[in-house]
Amino acid sequence: MPHISVVVPVYNEEAATLSEFVLQLKTALAAITDDFELILVDDGSQNDAWVSIVSLSRADRRVMGISFTRNFGQHTAIAAGIDHANGDWVVVMDSDLQDRPVVISDLYRRANEGFDIVFVSPTNQPESALYSWITRVFYGLLHFLAGYGLNHRQGNFSIITREVADAYRRVPDRDCFIQQRSAGSVFATRSSMPTMENALRVVDVIQSWGFWVSRGA
Repeated sequence: MPHISVVVPVYNEEAATLSEFVLQLKTALAAITDDFELILVDDGSQNDAWVSIVSLSRADRRVMGISFTRNFGQHTAIAAGIDHANGDWVVVMDSDLQDRPVVISDLYRRANEGFDIVFVSPTNQPESALYSWITRVFYGLLHFLAGYGLNHRQGNFSIITREVADAYRRVPDRDCFIQQRSAGSVFATRSSMPTMENALRVVDVIQSWGFWVSRGA
């Protein structure tokens, strides 16, 4: 069983970006452990992203590829990745390099202080006035209807324990976004830790479908 699994939804990512992302990811993880696996989930890309993922998996057996037959959405892709993750810890992040792999060490250190789930909340993320208004209205309505609040600045970038990942697999609703599923979890503990460009916050977590799987020999 690997120590850390990294789940990455991929949609129409260019080959050069994926290669650079995986390189940075390996470098960041090597600072923690050599015992890791990368799970790249192609969510029905219309370009050659799957070809790139297969190539990366053949070059390194720690890289695993999952390919959907069509686009099911980012959160379903995340669910499929978590269903195949075997690590003691599971990291979820995007593939476009806006989630910086170097921050994983901060997530890991914070989680090992006794937290089950840690999310990254970007503190310097630029937002247009319209986007900010729309997100605040959406999350305000969600809070009103669901009875709990969520941080609209939190994305997918997070780390969870094996126990949380196993609990998430038992959730019947496979198409909800991460923060929604995490809000009422018994694992949730709250904390914050500022970094240069990010604040780490503890919350909760995460989400299989029909797909192809590729893993290097």
